[in-house]
Amino acid sequence: VGLVAGPVLAGAIAPQRYQPVNRATDQPPEHTISVAGSGKVVVVPDLATVRLGVIVERDTAKAARAAAAESMTRVVAAIKKLGIVDKDIATANVSLGPVYNYPNNQAPKIRGYQLQNMVTVTVRDLDKLSDVLDDGVAAGATSVDGLSFPVAHRAASEAKAREAAVADAKAKAETLAGGLGVRISGVANVSESASTPIWYENMA
Repeated sequence: VGLVAGPVLAGAIAPQRYQPVNRATDQPPEHTISVAGSGKVVVVPDLATVRLGVIVERDTAKAARAAAAESMTRVVAAIKKLGIVDKDIATANVSLGPVYNYPNNQAPKIRGYQLQNMVTVTVRDLDKLSDVLDDGVAAGATSVDGLSFPVAHRAASEAKAREAAVADAKAKAETLAGGLGVRISGVANVSESASTPIWYENMA
């Protein structure tokens, strides 16, 4: 589900002379009507993105790097077999650091090194998403997170929502002006914000 809301501040009212917004105080000028318009567009997600990670711990940094590389190679090979192309598999994070033991009344001692490697996978065929998760874990992925469902052509939907928000704000301003017996001579200021709500899949 995609939602775009465009708050609009509109309307210098005639016959008063137009006055610009005072940016120093961020206060609207006198003789204005302030309204907020919103527009909503509902779309069906057509993409999915997910992060698959491999975390390994070994006695040395070299051994940790080698083991993580081997595991991630298997994970990437498994998801490529499902038709995921190279451009839709991107490294999200690689980190390497020591792991310590903390004996009582003694200084910490390094017991080994941990390497974390994560890739972001874009799934363009949502029917393959469950297979990507299952096969990735079966191949050696130790973490799965960051699952999201974006829209490929978001800009077009935002444009439609923006048009609806402007029309909504204009109608509100004209109604208020008509009730007050004045007319709108222009727009004093416009601001916009957009948001996308979280999509929740039905739980089995």
